[in-house]
Amino acid sequence: RTAPRNYIKPKRPDTERLLTQAASATDFTKYLTSLEPTARRYNRLKKALAQYRALADKGGWPKVAAGPTLKPGMKNKRVAEVKKRLVVTGELAAVGPEPETYDDALVAAVKKFQERHGLEQDGKVGRNTLVEMNIPVEYRVQQIIINMERRRWLDPDLGTKYVFVNIADFELKYVERDKTRYTARVVVGRTYHKTPIFSDRIRFVRFNPYWNVPYSIASKEMLPKIRRDPGYLARNRYMLLTRPLDNSSAIDPHSVDWSKVSRGRFPYYIRQKSGKGNALGTMIFMFPNRHNV
Repeated sequence: RTAPRNYIKPKRPDTERLLTQAASATDFTKYLTSLEPTARRYNRLKKALAQYRALADKGGWPKVAAGPTLKPGMKNKRVAEVKKRLVVTGELAAVGPEPETYDDALVAAVKKFQERHGLEQDGKVGRNTLVEMNIPVEYRVQQIIINMERRRWLDPDLGTKYVFVNIADFELKYVERDKTRYTARVVVGRTYHKTPIFSDRIRFVRFNPYWNVPYSIASKEMLPKIRRDPGYLARNRYMLLTRPLDNSSAIDPHSVDWSKVSRGRFPYYIRQKSGKGNALGTMIFMFPNRHNV
């Protein structure tokens, strides 16, 4: 699996100005520190990097053996391994007097671990949770370093109000004066149709919007469904247009010979009617961008 394309480019400092200031600095270490981003998220990553490097110096965390899903109430030697693993990273305070018992404290610790790693918070140690637990500390250190660099690329001032979408975690946050005021789950692109990484400004709000289906989704994802059943469009409140954004150009999908339509030859536009069931909902915050997001 490949990563989504990153459209946020690093803002390079003026080299001549950088060298001039460095040469005249009375405290060179302090000067270098002043170049770091002051954003709260960057500082949190910096703190986490120090913590995980310290864990790496101590040998990291113990590995949990493979096996069936561990569930609350179970007694198993592997439960003790999970407890030892979570004590190292702080989700669990202590192993406790019954190390092999999957008790309430462990359920809470596993859920906390799952939340931190973007997993379903079911309190069980299944395959996905086990994989995340067994990722070596050295790999986590590299992840933090990469994300610190990515954070450096972002605009240091996102304003007093902004919306932040964590693509990997399927989560949206509305932030006001450094406080998260609202969170929501979001839908992102599939493996073969990834959501791009970028930043833009919200311009206006639209009520009861149409959804103009992007060409790539219409020709790749929807075309096979339409071929099997042209009635799929009407049932889902879609219009088949011969001209973009023009409802008067709508035609009956049953009048089209879909055997002659392909991904590379898709001369139509698909638009979903506003109202109940519309993919965009009843209100959409618009930030016109070249990615059609």
